[in-house]
Amino acid sequence: MILDQSQNDFVYFGFWKRILMRVIDFGILLIPYLILYRLAVILSTNINSLVPYIVLWIISCSFYVVTVYLFGGTPGKLLMKGKIVDREGNKLTISKSILRCALYISYGLAMIFAFNDEILNNSTESPFQFVARIVGFIAFISDIFVIFNKRKKALHDYLAGSVVIKKGL
Repeated sequence: MILDQSQNDFVYFGFWKRILMRVIDFGILLIPYLILYRLAVILSTNINSLVPYIVLWIISCSFYVVTVYLFGGTPGKLLMKGKIVDREGNKLTISKSILRCALYISYGLAMIFAFNDEILNNSTESPFQFVARIVGFIAFISDIFVIFNKRKKALHDYLAGSVVIKKGL
């Protein structure tokens, strides 16, 4: 079913519900992610290579892109009856799903280089850690945008032309 935005059929998820969705995602994904992260760090350090760490970030970023593309959201969004759609209510394309996750992908790339400098090169403060902090701050600001617009869109929603709506209307 395609919803016509001009008829205002969408019920948008606001800031606090989106935070709750993230908390649910965090709760569901924390243990598997920590296990994979620890394994990647150990392997990267033991073989003196970024490859295991890069594979972890590819898996992490791919998980979010694929769940948004295939299912319309992450586990937290789906459990809260939310769905990520385009302006017309259609499923996002793979390219829009990637755009929507661009801030997190950028953060992941910065963390890969920071990890390389910190762990593999024994550097205590990497310039990439600064970049990662900046990208993390932008992601935080992105979430704050949800408060200040009627369609409850974050910066990454503007970038991808997406909205987070309540399913089943």
